[in-house]
Amino acid sequence: MALRAVGGIAVLALCCIARPALGQTSDAELLYQTGLKSFDAGDYVVACRSFAESYRLDPLPGALFTLATCEMRAGRVGSASTRFQEYIELVDKLAPEQAAKEADRRAVAERQRRELLRQTPYLKLVLPDAAAKSSEVRLNGAVVGSASINVELPVDPGEQVVEERLPNGEVRAQRITLGVGEHKLVILAAPNNPQHRPAAESPTPNPESASAPPRHALPYAVAGVGAVGLVVGSVSGILALAQASVVHAECNGPACSPRGKAAADRGKSWAWVSTVGFGVGLAGVATGSVLLLAGSAPPGRSPRTARLDLWLSPRAVSIVGAF
Repeated sequence: MALRAVGGIAVLALCCIARPALGQTSDAELLYQTGLKSFDAGDYVVACRSFAESYRLDPLPGALFTLATCEMRAGRVGSASTRFQEYIELVDKLAPEQAAKEADRRAVAERQRRELLRQTPYLKLVLPDAAAKSSEVRLNGAVVGSASINVELPVDPGEQVVEERLPNGEVRAQRITLGVGEHKLVILAAPNNPQHRPAAESPTPNPESASAPPRHALPYAVAGVGAVGLVVGSVSGILALAQASVVHAECNGPACSPRGKAAADRGKSWAWVSTVGFGVGLAGVATGSVLLLAGSAPPGRSPRTARLDLWLSPRAVSIVGAF
């Protein structure tokens, strides 16, 4: 993973990779030199492993800084930020004259750590106090102490393996994948202890459906709208027929009296309203019926899906459905 550098931080970090002091053990020196060769070759997995073992054998500040730089180059931003923090804390405990020698590297470590923290994923392991006393939690094989439970832990991007080892020997494992800068929460609880089972998380309410009527009432509401449409269509049709009788009496072919022409215009309007009313009414009744059927699926089966489309034009009303 390519990480951004601020100013000349990256160059300074490379220049400050420390060589072990003459007092180091031969094993630590050999591991450190092996790590440097792998680092220069771009094999950061082997390099970081060698630096970590060298630092374990002889915990010098320079070796820890080099290990943090290696973790950063490997893209393990969580591990790198942790190592830089450990280096800063180690330098702060040194005698003043020794700390002065580490001043430049310490400044680099602080800048790099701030940059890394913006990219570091965090994983929070939640476990009830009573369950925490009787079970062991491991994250990627390492034991998670009680102080690290219920707090966000910096991790590296990628897959994380969380294990809960119960007193009866049972092991529960979960695999979680985190991206750069992502935060996730894992709730742990012993399966044989119901009182420690976590409550299911409530789904996030959908603002679009917050004011929607209950599912079981929706079919009746739609059918009711359809019934109103049928009534409107019937009344409008009667009024249109009434105007037709006036047109028949006042018109002789295309020639109409003023009263006949007005009746013809009103008749067309009422006829259009009747057409739309009947269209909406039929669609509403049909949709309500389909919703009732779709919502009555047997237990264990998902409700059937249905779709109705209503098309209105001055000359026709079309209903197309899929069931």
